[in-house]
Amino acid sequence: NVTYMTNWRVLSLHEHEAEITIHAINQDGVEKDFGGFDKVFLGAGNTESFRILAQSQLVPRQAINKDSATFFIPFLLGRSYGRVEKSKNTLSQAFIRIESEIANPIQIQMYDYSDDLISKAKAGLPLGRLLPTKLVGMGLKKLFVGIGYLDSLNSAEIQMRMDDRGDVHLTAQEEMSTSQKKLIETILRNNKPNFKILKIRPILPLIKYALPGEGVHSGGWLPMGTASDTLGRPTGSNNIHVIDSSVFPHIPAGAITFTVMANAVRIVNLSML
Repeated sequence: NVTYMTNWRVLSLHEHEAEITIHAINQDGVEKDFGGFDKVFLGAGNTESFRILAQSQLVPRQAINKDSATFFIPFLLGRSYGRVEKSKNTLSQAFIRIESEIANPIQIQMYDYSDDLISKAKAGLPLGRLLPTKLVGMGLKKLFVGIGYLDSLNSAEIQMRMDDRGDVHLTAQEEMSTSQKKLIETILRNNKPNFKILKIRPILPLIKYALPGEGVHSGGWLPMGTASDTLGRPTGSNNIHVIDSSVFPHIPAGAITFTVMANAVRIVNLSML
């Protein structure tokens, strides 16, 4: 019972007493209204959902998008990790969650050796393209790569603003603040005994910090309880429900995909009662 409309981009939503109309544009620039909907569930990602709702005059044209600050750090293994795997798998191999008295919990996703990692390493090393793949692989067998995330309460924010043309402009700090970097390094140093138990050692001098938004874990600009209700409806709306990370009160450290999915299912089920 699903009709998939390909090559149409939603421009705005218009809620009337009896129905909701969707105004959209296709790849040829043709605009069209699709009407007769009882409910709309909006899950276009936090930036695009903001654009659609702002264009629909359901939210202000400015909002603050919360971000989970991201960093990358290699870990030296106490011994070689298994055998060489030739795999394009990019899924995380393990999760490390660290609770601290100086910040909300942080999470590190661990990635082991893969041929994709070899390619990235050769591209990033000086004269790396000239190094034999076997030699690079021998070095990477002794490393894990960790992608770490901070809670949004300890991260920078991203301002979203929609102009008169309907384009969204994002403004954030150019790089992670000194206090955020110091916080991360302090937490990692304080947990060296725990890393030792796991037979891994963080290489702090090689840590890299992502720009705000690069970690792609963001949202919370339309939080439930203040700017929207518990069913993701913006203030003043009855049957338009936002089901992506836009409605989170804040963005926790680590992967949020399953949380987004679970919340979407909850909103849909409760709104159809």
